[in-house]
Amino acid sequence: MRASLYLVVLIVTSSAVRSATDDPAPAETAEARAGRVRVTVRANGVLRPSHRHALTAPSEGSATVLAILPEGTKVGRGQPVCRLDASAATEPLIEQMRVVQKAESAWLDAQLAREVAEIAVTEYEVGIYPQDRESANGSIRLAEAALADAEKAVPRAAEELLLARLRAMPAAGSSPVALLGVARLEDRLTLADLELQKARFAVEQAKSKLAVLEKYTHPKKRKELRAAVEKAKTVELTAAQDHELAREKLAILQRQVDACTLVAPADGIVVEADDPPRVGSVVGPGRVLAYVQGADGRMGVSVAIPEHQAELITRGLPTRVTLPGSGPPLAGNVAAITKIAEDGATAEIALTDPLPPTPIGPGMKVDVELTVESPEAGPVVPARAMVWFDGAYRLGVVPAEGDVTWREVEPGLTDGTNLKIASGLAPGEAVVVEPLSRLSEDQRRMFAIAPPPAAGGRRTALAASLLRRLPAPPPDRRGRFYPANLDRLGLDGPERALLREFAEASGVRDDRP
Repeated sequence: MRASLYLVVLIVTSSAVRSATDDPAPAETAEARAGRVRVTVRANGVLRPSHRHALTAPSEGSATVLAILPEGTKVGRGQPVCRLDASAATEPLIEQMRVVQKAESAWLDAQLAREVAEIAVTEYEVGIYPQDRESANGSIRLAEAALADAEKAVPRAAEELLLARLRAMPAAGSSPVALLGVARLEDRLTLADLELQKARFAVEQAKSKLAVLEKYTHPKKRKELRAAVEKAKTVELTAAQDHELAREKLAILQRQVDACTLVAPADGIVVEADDPPRVGSVVGPGRVLAYVQGADGRMGVSVAIPEHQAELITRGLPTRVTLPGSGPPLAGNVAAITKIAEDGATAEIALTDPLPPTPIGPGMKVDVELTVESPEAGPVVPARAMVWFDGAYRLGVVPAEGDVTWREVEPGLTDGTNLKIASGLAPGEAVVVEPLSRLSEDQRRMFAIAPPPAAGGRRTALAASLLRRLPAPPPDRRGRFYPANLDRLGLDGPERALLREFAEASGVRDDRP
């Protein structure tokens, strides 16, 4: 909400406002008309080059001026204009370069370790494990072949032993040689049976090795290798972060060194600062050392906007600039708002009309008019029709039949006489022009004159916000303002003094007996 008039502020409870008498006189009313409100802000400005670039000292620490170009020197974009002593940042910069090199070496080592760990995983999964598995399967096949041979050897040895025993029987006329052959065949059968048992054990052992490989050795080795990869990744990430931090610190130091050489941001002419430094002088952070004025010679206007009108000014706002004794005003618009402070703002105006052929230059004082208009048409009422009570801005809306209703509204732009209502009212509705005529005697004691939001400055806006926080007075003194209310707010110091000053200036009395 923007406005520039003073409103009636009522300090009341949430009870409705009633008429002054049981049969009040007809109130003066006005019909809300559809339209716009226009406000003209007048201020004094100063001509300045429109393309003037300030060259400032670094924002950290003090520095000594080593060299600076004289005023009037033509410079090109990127050409050094002023050099400051950068020795304080040069040594840390060199040391940080070493730190960056070490961090980069550690990062590369970590990358290599991670790559080796990943190769080890692939090597095991693709090479070592398949080989171990195939070797185990081969051992099983060999053991099974040996078992098959052993199983065939035992029956053959048993058959040969049986035939030898038949030949060595007494009826067949056995000889000592035949008996010796039987003993040998018995030994052979025993050895064949032993080889069969060994072959069966070898098959079981080969199968067991394959099972251990697949169920335990392979999963364990795979997890170990993958864990090594994850560990290597963590080390690599830490090394990369350390390297990045070292680079960022190096970049900061490099910017500090580079900031000690102030270069022209565009082609132009060197202009001395208001307080020009000299070679060998020490300058503080942020100090303007020189300006580079655009070579086109175009001019602009710097204008100070008062606090209570600062919020009305926006970029693109049309302006009219009057030069002393130079004919009709020049058109322009607000190009930027460069400074906003408690006491107002500074607007930079770009002139769209050419300058007249008269001797003018930077520093010449001019008159500036800035026109502010509500962006959309809406209901417009007399500014004095709006009051404040029950924590809101209100209008006394007069219906076709019935009593006045105090409707909450949102005020918009005002020129001091007319007020555009942003919301809460429609064109064609009638409002009470003099709200005080509708108040009772007790209610009249409760009002104070105060500015609306964003129009009366920080002090009055703060006082208005404090008044909204006042609690309801006791029943026997309802509607009266007195210091006990300040006590209830818990105010002290500047806020208490401000509110008392505001209330007394508005005609509100401490009327305790």
